[in-house]
Parts: sequence; structure tokens; C-alpha cells
Amino acid sequence: MTLLKEIGKLGSLAVVFAAALSAAKAAAPVTLDGWRYIDGGDSLHVFVCERGDCVPGSRVFCHVGQRGSAVAPGILRTEERRAAALAGEQSRPPTNAPSVGLDLSGGSRIIETVDDVISRYRTSGVVNNETSQFILVSSATDEQASRANLARFEKALQEISK
Repeated sequence: MTLLKEIGKLGSLAVVFAAALSAAKAAAPVTLDGWRYIDGGDSLHVFVCERGDCVPGSRVFCHVGQRGSAVAPGILRTEERRAAALAGEQSRPPTNAPSVGLDLSGGSRIIETVDDVISRYRTSGVVNNETSQFILVSSATDEQASRANLARFEKALQEISK
């Protein structure tokens, strides 16, 4: 399959790379058609799917740091809560601990339940370029949608990181 066909499958990608990441406020590391960007300040970038074919609640957040730097314990959980608030989602704490599954390819899967009903699937991945590390966390009410959304952003970041 040609690259053009692959891009066509994922929808039109408009990829923009931020030349310099500011510690206080960075531009969106990527943009994808049909995804609304919300600047979370500091190192947080939130993307909310607004395409008609999106699963409701589809959202991806990106934590940007220096390549090779460690992420402080709890920061991704804090950024998940901030991303949900910025996206205007109603916050309802899980009734039991989220189930975590590790993917041997490097990602992870978290299933969050409320009242014993699955409410969200989160998948994560990491993309590096020469100077930056992009930690992506995709969240949706459908597991396949969460994985597909993560793959879209990973592909976009990998394209600009070459």
C-alpha cells in the first residue's frame, strides 16, 4: 500500500511540528483533521475528536518532555484528570481500582469501571525524536477506538520525527 493510500485511510493529516518547545507553553506538537486542540499549559496537549464517525468521548492527551527524562510518579494520572476537565467531561471516580494490562509492544491498557460497568478504555504509547519524548494516552468508551486513535497520533508524530 502506498503512503498516499495509508494517509487517505487515516483521513487527511495536517501535521505541524513545533520547532521549539517552550517549557511554559508549547504549540500543538501535531494537528489532525477533525480533532480539536486544547492547550493544557506546561507540557500537556489535549485533543478531542469532533469527527462524525468518532466514538463519543474519544480523546488523546500528549505529555511532552525531554528525550530520556523520567516522568514523575503520578504525573500522567494528574494530567489525565486535567485533560478530562479541559475536555469538559464529567468526572466520576471509579468504584474499584482500574484494571491494568501491559502490552508487550510497549504500551499499556487501562480499563476503568464505574458501578461494575466499563466506562473508559485508555491505551498509551511513546514516540521519541532527537530532543523530545511524547507520551500519548488515548481514552474512549470503546477499546478499538482508543487503540485506533492512539495509532493515528503515533503515526503523525513518527512522520514529523524522521
